[in-house]
Amino acid sequence: MEAERRVLAAAKAGMPARVVRLSGLYGPGRAWMIDRVRNGQLALGPGDGAWMNSCHVDDAVSAVMAVLERGRDGAVYHATDDDPMRLREVVALVAGRIGISPRLAERAPPPGPNRRIHAERSRAELGLHLRWPSLRQGLEPLLAGPAAAR
Repeated sequence: MEAERRVLAAAKAGMPARVVRLSGLYGPGRAWMIDRVRNGQLALGPGDGAWMNSCHVDDAVSAVMAVLERGRDGAVYHATDDDPMRLREVVALVAGRIGISPRLAERAPPPGPNRRIHAERSRAELGLHLRWPSLRQGLEPLLAGPAAAR
């Protein structure tokens, strides 16, 4: 938050400065969701109704480039996919695709962000089109590859 305040203050002072907020990054080399479902860190139970916002690394790069090329100084942009999912949906999707039963959490995870991010305005302003508009689509190559087979 402090870094954002400084960037936005610099923009007010006339410097070219913009903020990009990236949701949970995943993609090649970043199969953390698969790993965490497999080892039970992401599980069903208390807290599994929390929203998870994600962004494929390919789309994150496109968003950052669009902000650099077409963004307005002093603006805040969100880079997230079109289809936020609840934790329980992510766990069920991944567990089903890797052929395991979802684990059950013994207790609620520590409180964390639970918000649904909408980035339609950011994408419209930047003329940005996502290659991977949902986690369901973006995880598919990872679920079919070596990350899933471990």
